[in-house]
Amino acid sequence: MKESAKLKRKTKRLLIKNLIVFAVLIAVTIVGVRSWFSNSPNSASAQSIRVICSVPEGLEVAILSAGGTPDANTVWHDREFTLDSSQAEFSFLSTLSIADVTGNGLTFIKPPMQQTSSVAHVKTDGTWNPAQYNTTANKEYLSLEVYFRTTESSQKVQLAADTYYGPPDPQQNFGNAVSGWHVNSVIGAARMAVFEGNSQKLLWIPAPHLYYDGFNLNTDVTATNNDYGLYYLDTGGSTVYIHQDGTYNHAYYTSDKVRHTISYNATSSSSANTSSASGVTANTNKDFMLHKNVDIAALGGTAEYKTNHVRMNMWIEGEDPESRAAQVSGKFKAVLKFQMVTV
Repeated sequence: MKESAKLKRKTKRLLIKNLIVFAVLIAVTIVGVRSWFSNSPNSASAQSIRVICSVPEGLEVAILSAGGTPDANTVWHDREFTLDSSQAEFSFLSTLSIADVTGNGLTFIKPPMQQTSSVAHVKTDGTWNPAQYNTTANKEYLSLEVYFRTTESSQKVQLAADTYYGPPDPQQNFGNAVSGWHVNSVIGAARMAVFEGNSQKLLWIPAPHLYYDGFNLNTDVTATNNDYGLYYLDTGGSTVYIHQDGTYNHAYYTSDKVRHTISYNATSSSSANTSSASGVTANTNKDFMLHKNVDIAALGGTAEYKTNHVRMNMWIEGEDPESRAAQVSGKFKAVLKFQMVTV
């Protein structure tokens, strides 16, 4: 096939912005995802949504929709439990149909797009209509209010180091430039954020080693230790340096049309993570594990139960180029593991 024909096909693919369907197992399972690159009214509805949470002894957990508060009818779980949209307490997930959005982990938008050099970009001129760029929690991205309580004093809750956020198979082969990328490569654009109020506790990029250049997917991008904005691709003996905000750094747009970047802080460790909750958490292990225990909530109060809660959001970042490699039936899963630690 001639190069011009190939380019035309790739351009058409971006222009039609295909419907994307992901299955997310959280030990959360979410089915039905559409992309912000598509204005199509067609989208797959969320079905068979299932969340499995690991809860340690002495801790109770309740999961509500974003903005929800516990009441007398709230169900508290003190052991492993499954979240399913067919259950009344989790019915808020029945309309979930994940779309590519962009945001800082707490607030999100769907900006208008334009085509430039066969690649879709955020349209930064003209007027943005809020009705067109506004997003809805648990419709276009997963947003959970996670409440904790315990009768024990001086406790904090952590998201454990063995929490997983990746493809269904951690040994997934994502393909190459010759065979093409696998649909599950969309995990490169996946994000997870945890906030206590407006305070960021975690902003996690679980697959920073995936890099999509607009036509090809590369699967071995590594952060250097001396330049937080510079990454290299090991191409079998030769090193190609690339600058890519969406690889280890988190780039996103706000409704004022401004593009922002939250940085990853590399260290000399081969399994480097950020040491600050205000930055990006990522590691170079390529196994989709958190690899460190992350403090997310200190439990307090004078009543019988010591309590706290956090907002947990999971989304596909549209400003990350891996979202543009996503195809129908791409899948990923997250396994959330909480643990309680004495302060």
